[in-house]
Amino acid sequence: RIISPKNSIFFAIKTSRNDGHNYIEDAYDKGIRVFVIQKHSKFLDKYEDASILKVENTLSALQKLAAYHRKRFDIPVLAITGSNGKTILKEWIYFLLKDEYNLFRSPGSYNSQLGVPLSLLQINEKHRLAIIEAGISKAGEMANLREIINPEIGIFTNLGNAHDSGFKSRNEKLEEKISLFRYCKKIICCADDPNVIAKIKEMVPGAEIISWTQSENKDVGMTIKSKRNGRNTEITYAFNNEKGEFTIPFTDKISLRLGITSFLASLVLGGDKDAISRKTRHLLYPKMRMEIKRGVNNCTLLNDTYNSDIDSIKNALNYIKSNKTINKTLFISDVYQTGYSDNELLDILKKLIEEAGISKLVLVGEKIIGLSTKISKKIKIFKFLKTDDVLKNIQKLELENEFILLKGARKFHFERIFDLLSETFHHTVLEIDLEAISENISTYKSFLKKETKVLAVIKASGYGTGAVKLAGHLQSIGIDYLGVAFLDEAIELRRSGLTLPIMVFNPDLNFIEKFDKYNIEPVIYNFRQLDSLKRDKEFRIHIKLDTGMKRLGFESKDIPELINFLNFNKNLIVSSVFSHLAASNNPGADDFTLKQFQTFENMCNDINVGTGQNFLKHILNSSGIVRFPNYQMDMVRLGAGMHGIDT
Repeated sequence: RIISPKNSIFFAIKTSRNDGHNYIEDAYDKGIRVFVIQKHSKFLDKYEDASILKVENTLSALQKLAAYHRKRFDIPVLAITGSNGKTILKEWIYFLLKDEYNLFRSPGSYNSQLGVPLSLLQINEKHRLAIIEAGISKAGEMANLREIINPEIGIFTNLGNAHDSGFKSRNEKLEEKISLFRYCKKIICCADDPNVIAKIKEMVPGAEIISWTQSENKDVGMTIKSKRNGRNTEITYAFNNEKGEFTIPFTDKISLRLGITSFLASLVLGGDKDAISRKTRHLLYPKMRMEIKRGVNNCTLLNDTYNSDIDSIKNALNYIKSNKTINKTLFISDVYQTGYSDNELLDILKKLIEEAGISKLVLVGEKIIGLSTKISKKIKIFKFLKTDDVLKNIQKLELENEFILLKGARKFHFERIFDLLSETFHHTVLEIDLEAISENISTYKSFLKKETKVLAVIKASGYGTGAVKLAGHLQSIGIDYLGVAFLDEAIELRRSGLTLPIMVFNPDLNFIEKFDKYNIEPVIYNFRQLDSLKRDKEFRIHIKLDTGMKRLGFESKDIPELINFLNFNKNLIVSSVFSHLAASNNPGADDFTLKQFQTFENMCNDINVGTGQNFLKHILNSSGIVRFPNYQMDMVRLGAGMHGIDT
């Protein structure tokens, strides 16, 4: 995603799954003129206006740039590591301190070898404190992150089993994580794991360990006692010869651990204990951070009201910018504690909003309505002083077929707008990790040749995960084709702005004009369907063959008649020919599966020779990709395998 091409540098990073050098031409076409590469690209030779820096390793170069950038700012940097809870802890510390400091914290879960430098490069002169996540998955990774982050204060969340496979032992993993704190003056952690405390003392002997415990141990920084009260936990503490109380709106062990650690860290960082104590009862899991839900009138809602600052506004608008929907609406409130003057802030927001392609803008608050005099007149603007005013006049906004981003400071309670615009009113959440889906797809791709295409099957609304959101993510990571069960699912994807080719497995050809209008391609599996497709203009179709599953499709005996029909109807263009495997995941049926492959190849060859049409061939499903990669042909199909279910 390129936000400002003229001010951007393209780092062509090569990984085990992809190679950034393959996207140099696309980046150039979008306006990038500065490139950092690690292998020669003939494409760049053609453009004298491109500045090229060749290095040994582009990721290392990016990390060194980030390390240099970080050293330009003489501010405390807090680094968080551990097996679990890093992102939640970071967000909670930010929430507790954001009214006292202009903080920077890593966006999302940017804690990898790539994510950390991208985070650090966003620190600017307005920030007074930075909170950075650091995550690793194997031995040897933390040294790079330590040198880039160079933290003064560290927090260790816990030692769990995540990424155990990347280390020889749990002790090696602990040592690797603790090595992040080599330069730290202070380290914050829970004292209830003696192995962690001992390892910190061994590896960072000069650091002050500030820990907490619920036991009677007097050698720790903070002792606490907790008492459950309904859905809350009331906590009394003793710290630095002072006693106090605070409440956390959770009762489970993980939330308590993270809540207490965030409270202690906020005190260590100089926060006002009374102000922090008042705010802990309002800690939230980030359900209001990039929470997507179907809205009324065919709208899609993006609820990002967990916090509202320049960095999170920028991240949310970058997300909505990448969505291809034409109608984009932004609800935004006054923004506080930015470090900018009112006029500077409005100028920054104007630029971000116009670049994101917002078409309708709802301004809520005394100061933000000043944006109406600066923003492009192409954007339709509504102004309100309070959220109550918005709720009373919601019908006047005429919200229909729009992608709506809600970005408001907590005092404005934009979740009330979100609830009003939501299509359903019961609270049911299925959390899907899109990074995990990307990882699963990459794993399947490791069995494939580089040129083999991937068709993602998202029928049944993405197996219950929401087709539009999933399809948009699949398009962004380079999937080649989409398959859905019914026409209305395909139309919904097109209306959302999706541009990938879409095939429909169970087409209703009574609505053939809809296939034309939305550029959707039906699957054809019998002659009755073919007879309804005699066309005066080109029309793309997919032919399904029955190679032994006995479900749907043309059989071997049908091929001569099929060829004749296609030859007499030249406007029918065959995009692909495919078949389904009956038992690709069953080793006991391998002889039958191999027979299916042979039958499929023979039928495809007959169609190709008989019609002269070239088309994609695909037969492998998720389990077939793993067990029979030699038959990947032109394309493979991934369905439940994207979600880790190998069928």
